[in-house]
Amino acid sequence: MALLNLVYREQLFPRRAYQRAFEALLASDSEKQACRIMVGRLALAHDRACEAELAAAIDGQLDAGRLPDLDTLGRRFAPNPAAIPDITVELAPLHLYDELSTVRLGGTHENDQSRRRCPHRADPRRAAAARRQAGLGLARRPGRQGRLAGRTLLAALAEHEIAERGRPHGSRWYGRAARRWHHRRWKQAMEPAMPQPNDLSRSLTALDQDSTLIAVIEMSQASWLVGAIVPGIERHPLKKLAPEAEELLRRLQRWRDEAAKAGRPVKRLAVAFEAGRDGFWLARWLWARGIEAHVIHASSVAVSREHRRAKTDRLDVELLKRAFLGWLRGERDHCKMAAIPTLELEDARRPSRERETLVSERTRIINRMKSTLARLGIRNFRPNLRKAPERLGALRTPEGVALPANTMAERQRDMARLQLVKEQIGEIEQMRLTRLAQPPADAPHAMLVLLARVVGVGIETADMLVNEVFVRNLRDRRAVARYAGLTGAPDDSGARRREKGLARAGNARVPHGTSPWAKGPRGMLQLAWRLLMFQKDSALAQWFQRRTDDRRPGTRKTMIVALACKRLIAPCSGQGQACGAW
Repeated sequence: MALLNLVYREQLFPRRAYQRAFEALLASDSEKQACRIMVGRLALAHDRACEAELAAAIDGQLDAGRLPDLDTLGRRFAPNPAAIPDITVELAPLHLYDELSTVRLGGTHENDQSRRRCPHRADPRRAAAARRQAGLGLARRPGRQGRLAGRTLLAALAEHEIAERGRPHGSRWYGRAARRWHHRRWKQAMEPAMPQPNDLSRSLTALDQDSTLIAVIEMSQASWLVGAIVPGIERHPLKKLAPEAEELLRRLQRWRDEAAKAGRPVKRLAVAFEAGRDGFWLARWLWARGIEAHVIHASSVAVSREHRRAKTDRLDVELLKRAFLGWLRGERDHCKMAAIPTLELEDARRPSRERETLVSERTRIINRMKSTLARLGIRNFRPNLRKAPERLGALRTPEGVALPANTMAERQRDMARLQLVKEQIGEIEQMRLTRLAQPPADAPHAMLVLLARVVGVGIETADMLVNEVFVRNLRDRRAVARYAGLTGAPDDSGARRREKGLARAGNARVPHGTSPWAKGPRGMLQLAWRLLMFQKDSALAQWFQRRTDDRRPGTRKTMIVALACKRLIAPCSGQGQACGAW
């Protein structure tokens, strides 16, 4: 029945013939049986790699007025054992290998000064004939005067294998594998290294404080408090402004003129403010006017841990000023800056976030309707069904009384509001499908099309991963996992050694997914379980199975988090085959 209610059911069918067959099955059989037969046909097309041939057979039977039979199609496209060729491999007689192991190949013995043959040496012509019959065409090494070193059968077979693989003649490969590939000596990266961009934890530009005007802004809805360090002026000016960008620009220009009058012309103007309600529009506006603007992560600024500390805008400006000055000097751990996205990137995130809000609103309306009806003793009403508005008027309490007038009117308004929310969700999903069908115009669109083809990853999950994670230039794998909220939170102090669980830091939409009831990193964990279900033969799925074969308590819980991290990190590694790990 899941196939019947699937939103993207038409996109699931690879060809039109499968959709025709499903419609014919729905018309002639029950919905449950039709879904079961259709899933079996899709599995047959996938397992036997006969998508086109099966579609042609289905079309032929439908045109003839017959319903396709799953058992008949399964026998038709089953592999034919008679068509598999028999391959006969002729092996050399074993006595030839025994003879090769007991002879020396070549001319005279190295220590035989009298040039007499060794008692244990066989006839060279006999040895050459044995080699030819065994299929080991070993040539003499150049530069040794027609003499081959005495070797055992293992050395001869190794040289034959090298010749078969096209190795340079005379190169010494035998006996070297243990020294080069020993598991305790060989250090090889198991995964491709991620690029190391600037993580914005420090400034890479040298600071000349005598020619740099530094300003910080404490922003609120009612006013902006601007503090600055002006070259040539001993005092640090502080000014409260109206929340308008033009007034801020005039104030910065006035401080620049004051520095020029003091004999310190300003060559660099750096402005910073905390990330918050106003977003990144002010930073983009300042950069467009030639002013260096930065957005500080609010959680990266160290604050006092006193229980009742003083909290004013003036103290916050001084705190931001010290942190921003240390960051400009190139020192780490003062604060971290947020990457300023373009307007196009921010706009690309709106459909997914709007749908998330609408899904939460839909769930809230349904829960409120259920709770109201439960107070009246009605528990079997499902507001999310298609015919729910029609069944609302027929509801009766356990006493056999209809719903009161005000309650009925309220429920009708809730049903109208729920219908509107469903229509808006459908519009967003249809708009996304229309854009997905178009040729990729940029890198995020191409990544979305590529991820949507992965079995077990829906369009909603792919859209969230691309617009929330993959478009960001994160520093390394640890930063990716921390951004997704999948890193640990150790509590290691003194004699105490324990793990408090997942940190749940970073972007809440990545670990939580789009489910309004998700708590913690359930979104990525559910994706990991889905990929284990639909991609059992993938490398990461087999890695998970090997690590959890011992059936120890807690192993699966730990390894599913590691698998979710690996699934998320694989496309971020910067390699062209990264999505192949999915």
